[in-house]
Amino acid sequence: MNDTQVKVETLMAAGNGPIFAAAPRKLLTRLPILLGPYVISFAMVLVATGVAYLADRLVAPASLATIYLSAVVFSALRYGWGPSLATGILSITAWDFLFIPPVYHFEVGSPEDLLAMALFCIVAVVVSELVSQIRSKTATIKLQADTTAALFAFYREITSVDTEEALSRTIARQVAGLLGGQAALQWSGADGLITGGEPVSGAASDTELRDLMVQWRAEQAAGLRLRPSCRPGACLVPLRASGALLGVLAVFRPATSPFLPAEFDLLHALADQAAHAAERMRLTAQVQQVQAQAETERLRNALLTSISHDLRTPLATIMGVHSVLLDANADNSPAERQELLAGAQEEADRLDRFIGNLLDMTRLEAGGLRCKREAVEVADVMDAALDRVGAARTGRPLAIAVAPDLPMVMADYLLMEQILFNLLDNALKHTPPGTALSVSAMFQDGQVQISIEDAGPGIPPDALEAIFDKFSRLRAGDAKRTGTGLGLAICRGFAQAMGGGISAGNRAGGGAVFRLRLPACDPS
Repeated sequence: MNDTQVKVETLMAAGNGPIFAAAPRKLLTRLPILLGPYVISFAMVLVATGVAYLADRLVAPASLATIYLSAVVFSALRYGWGPSLATGILSITAWDFLFIPPVYHFEVGSPEDLLAMALFCIVAVVVSELVSQIRSKTATIKLQADTTAALFAFYREITSVDTEEALSRTIARQVAGLLGGQAALQWSGADGLITGGEPVSGAASDTELRDLMVQWRAEQAAGLRLRPSCRPGACLVPLRASGALLGVLAVFRPATSPFLPAEFDLLHALADQAAHAAERMRLTAQVQQVQAQAETERLRNALLTSISHDLRTPLATIMGVHSVLLDANADNSPAERQELLAGAQEEADRLDRFIGNLLDMTRLEAGGLRCKREAVEVADVMDAALDRVGAARTGRPLAIAVAPDLPMVMADYLLMEQILFNLLDNALKHTPPGTALSVSAMFQDGQVQISIEDAGPGIPPDALEAIFDKFSRLRAGDAKRTGTGLGLAICRGFAQAMGGGISAGNRAGGGAVFRLRLPACDPS
């Protein structure tokens, strides 16, 4: 918010009415409200007179004062000091005229009656004052309780949102509902205009709100501290947090309903909570941005490291074999040439898997993965994945167990095969040669669970989830294990795309186990 800013962000919302009593209005419109308590007080005096008339034959005239005193107490409790004083005057007048001899005359016939009337006046005034004080304190306590409840509800609402736009709308809506009229928000440094809510009769428009900000901008440019400002129909308070001006909160009402002091105090409290909520949300966004940048940098470095190693190593091998075969002076037997070509083929396959993993991860990140789910036979996919592993599992004891009557799964055949291949390839890489592998499938809780177990060193407990992160690779002793660190991340992405999941654990006798869960087909 400075002189160079042309646009401001404004959000308005309309409210139904304030939690406080209505502010003063025009006399003609308030006349029935003002006279109502006095009319009821007059009716109470008539009722007391009727009761006194019935009791006149049973008790002395001086005892009738307690009947009229009841009317005074009722008026004081119900309407306050003014109506109770009027009730006292009417009561002592009716009591003197109708019941104290000589009746039907405004005269006092005896000193005893005069003393009784004097005591009635004193008691009526004292009771009215005490009851009015109790009523005022009760109203103050109720107002404080309502204010506290309103602030708590306001805080609960503004802390339940997770976007700045939702926070703005919630603040405007809640303030408008608590104070009545129309609430508006202006955030400093905004570059757009957002308006919401229904217009209220007499409320300010966006243009008027901008005009009200001219003076504040001038004060800020002059280095002055912005102060709350109120005028008929409008009240503005700054939104400050940690010494910084975040914006302005304004409430507009018709000029005939000025703001009460208690409403202005409530507006200050609401502005403080709104400012701290906005600051907390902005700080949270900054922290998330920093974390995202750090994660992006980590992934970038991991990708560069992986590419520099996993691309150059197979390329170096292929280029070396190519150079040897092209050397006319090299004396290589057919068996040696075949061995060199086999090594080059192995490195080419490794390079192909690496590039395939990068492409698969790119599809997952970009949301371009196409998943064609259909009924798939689990055993067929397991056989296809084992065939792809090929000679790499030579010399490995392999146990395959498929539960009888195992239902088919709803999955994409190619994605499911890639998951199983990645899990088998991962097990072969991270276990010593000659160790056994186990592949099993069973039906459990509406899903088919495929487990791949090995007899290797297992997985550290604190890494059971981290191994599914992109470019995550465990260390073997002091050296990081080979691989791109993408295989397991791709497995989880593919599994989730098919409505399933994947998890890792450790076997009781040693070794790791990976469990792939996919939804089973409906038998019908």
